[in-house]
Amino acid sequence: MVIIFYPGNCYIYIGYHLISHKPVMRSILISVSLICCFCFAHAQTDTIQKQATKRPPLIYLETGVGFGTHTSGFVDINCIFQRNNIISFYYLTSGHTSPTVPADYVPDIFNNKPWQTISMMGLTYGKVFYAHSPLLRYVIKGGLSAGNITTPENFVPATHSGWFNLSSNYTYSKHDQFAAGIIINPEIEFTLSRHFGFTFGAFSNINPVNSVFGFEVSMLFGKVRNKRTDYRQ
Repeated sequence: MVIIFYPGNCYIYIGYHLISHKPVMRSILISVSLICCFCFAHAQTDTIQKQATKRPPLIYLETGVGFGTHTSGFVDINCIFQRNNIISFYYLTSGHTSPTVPADYVPDIFNNKPWQTISMMGLTYGKVFYAHSPLLRYVIKGGLSAGNITTPENFVPATHSGWFNLSSNYTYSKHDQFAAGIIINPEIEFTLSRHFGFTFGAFSNINPVNSVFGFEVSMLFGKVRNKRTDYRQ
């Protein structure tokens, strides 16, 4: 009978054989060797995984612009922890020509047609997937947002006097409305150095008033990655 105890894991190999029989003895030795190798490999994997979760988080700033249904600008504070988890706090401002503007609206000489604007803050959580390169990783984030949507309304034809006028042919007021939404944001991050990188991605802010969809490009500043290649962290 052979019993094997390994620290942290207990593996028992029991065999009743005639140890005087050489083929049987050889089989026992091979089996014991294989079990020992498995124990060592398993322990090494546990150690690597524990070391990865103990590494300090990556905290960096992401700022960029987006184009699609709206023209957008955004700022994110990202934190990657336990190697492949990411949490982000972000601020988004978006705008486009308001759908409430009359068809015959003529802007003044200094402005375009009135915009409907969106200003929201949000919190997202997601996962990081590493490519076989220190310069590339994939991120998918999702979460909740809340903020203010400003819409021009109550358009009234303006009364002008004189032959020459540079002002708009309508006056209007603005209506502020609270809205909450859902964020979906997949990205490809290019971590060119430990402290700088850039991203390409898609973004959406789905809300009941005026949803935003488009593509984004941004820059990364801060602790973007560690000294070692990310896919081996």
